[in-house]
Amino acid sequence: MPPPNTPPQTTPPRFFWGDTPEEEYYKSQGVRNSKSHFETPNGKIFTQSWLPLDEDQPVKAVVFMTHGYGGDISWCFQEICIAYAKWGYAVFGADLIGHGGSDGLPGYIGDFDKAAATSLSFFVSVRRSEQYRNLPAFLFGQSMGGLITMIMYFQSEPDMWSGLILASPLLIIPEVTSPSKFHLTMYGLLFGLADTWAAMPMRPRANGVRDPEKMKLIGMNPKRYAGKPRVGTMREVARCTKYVVDNFEKVTVPFFVAHGTADGMASHTGAELLYEKAATPKEDKELKLYEGLYHSLIQGEPDESAAIVLGDMKAWIDEKAQKFGPTCFKRNWDEFGENRRKDANVKGIMPDKNQRFIKYQYAVSNVAVHPMTPGYALPGVAMRPMTPRYAFPNVTMRPMIPRVRLALATTTAIMKMKLINW
Repeated sequence: MPPPNTPPQTTPPRFFWGDTPEEEYYKSQGVRNSKSHFETPNGKIFTQSWLPLDEDQPVKAVVFMTHGYGGDISWCFQEICIAYAKWGYAVFGADLIGHGGSDGLPGYIGDFDKAAATSLSFFVSVRRSEQYRNLPAFLFGQSMGGLITMIMYFQSEPDMWSGLILASPLLIIPEVTSPSKFHLTMYGLLFGLADTWAAMPMRPRANGVRDPEKMKLIGMNPKRYAGKPRVGTMREVARCTKYVVDNFEKVTVPFFVAHGTADGMASHTGAELLYEKAATPKEDKELKLYEGLYHSLIQGEPDESAAIVLGDMKAWIDEKAQKFGPTCFKRNWDEFGENRRKDANVKGIMPDKNQRFIKYQYAVSNVAVHPMTPGYALPGVAMRPMTPRYAFPNVTMRPMIPRVRLALATTTAIMKMKLINW
């Protein structure tokens, strides 16, 4: 029995919109929703789709969504997915490993390459399907999901994607929220034992959500990870932000980047640097900086500000979808695959020429894992070089127990980050 004068406890709503049944709510928004799980060599991931309600309505393009740290695709993030579906786009999303309804330790992503390739395997299976293979296709990433979206792009076939859409992407970490170098160094000396520990200091969530009511709603998410950051996840954030920034010039596709100037969780200078360094033609890249807006541009801003951001996103993707039209994947993929096999054999990186080029069979029984990158390389996903590994030369090619491999990887990452002098 609660003590006297205790305010009544509020019961969290079943969904971010309240207690209205899902089917009724989606219908009121003009969309159809479906849920499923997708099997990968790295475990099962939770996926959803949002499609225009009218099945006879032509789909303009396909958009693949990736959420941010600690979140998932089932709560407020759906606002973005529903908006794109209402505009006439087919939208697909997947919970990152260690998040939401996907397999893995909550809040833990010990390898961002693996996380990116896992979600990408689902996205590519949809993108290559008969229904969507000839439509323009865009990758969308928010916050840490923007960072992982960039890794997906680097892992993908050339011409796989028509463009990128990034909302407050975590490309440069503000000093106030940067992972503690001291703690990464100390935990890195424990030979991988601490990698999954929720032991990193909680950094202030500076200027994350501006609307206090929306802040409360975000906090009610039953699947949200709210514990201390895990060591391995923060190590990967530090490593991969540096890698992505160092490779901005390799970006050649059209992109749209939205960022608030008052964002305290991801520096808008990262978005500015991407715009400046990317090889994308100037007419195909757009940077929108919103004066005074915080990190969560859509789920966390007042409705009028969120509507401005969504309006800019709609204008950009409508223009690009119309520009590209159903022109994707007209390349002769058999010839393309043969050329890539020849190139790979010359470089000596693909012993079995047939293994990587099977035609995107993603049922569990048909998944073939590349022999040179055990554990996360999925067929047809990583045709470009993966994010440079941080192991010693030839070490990861030899059998070793996972804990030793992790210890070596962590130690070398620390050395490369120059956290301490050796």
